[in-house]
Amino acid sequence: YNLYRNAEFRFRIKFPFGWEIKDGDSNHVVIKAVNERSMSSIIVMSQIFPDVNLDIKNFSEKEIDEFLNVSIDEVKQKYTDVKVIEKGIRYLDNKKAIYFKYSFIGKTLDKTLNLIMIQYATFYKGIFYSIAGGAQVDKFSSQEGIISKSISSFVFEEDTHDIGNILTNDFMVYQDDMNKFIFQYPKTWSSVSTTH
Repeated sequence: YNLYRNAEFRFRIKFPFGWEIKDGDSNHVVIKAVNERSMSSIIVMSQIFPDVNLDIKNFSEKEIDEFLNVSIDEVKQKYTDVKVIEKGIRYLDNKKAIYFKYSFIGKTLDKTLNLIMIQYATFYKGIFYSIAGGAQVDKFSSQEGIISKSISSFVFEEDTHDIGNILTNDFMVYQDDMNKFIFQYPKTWSSVSTTH
């Protein structure tokens, strides 16, 4: 898998090895990975909202249901013959997200494709995230596991310069500025030096 990290929208994801990683080429598409052989793709969309407190964890059940239905309606307006296969609540990096799986007909300049997509969407710290992956109907079953594994690798990255956001009651914090990571560990652990 190939790790992709985005500092502006504070996330990382591992794309399948051998897939071509491309910059987004439409509204709010940040990055996408494409496998031309299997006609598969994974797309990450992000958009910053003015309300930094906008977070799906604060949504009521009714608001989550509305968010899910509005998201499905947007897909239905964009594509032809949309059929919802599954829908519900799942999790992205331990954060609540709406989830739906659907089939549709996608049209490009000279092609009409029957596709199946899985899509997760959420709001986290004022940013909207949508991660979707899909393939042609006849190839989807062989690609679904690969797509799902990539989507499940999605992680929200915290601002490494704001250690105050990390709860330190029962934890110690190690910050490595050179390699740009923070490690949080229980106070009861002790360090052991190693030599390699």
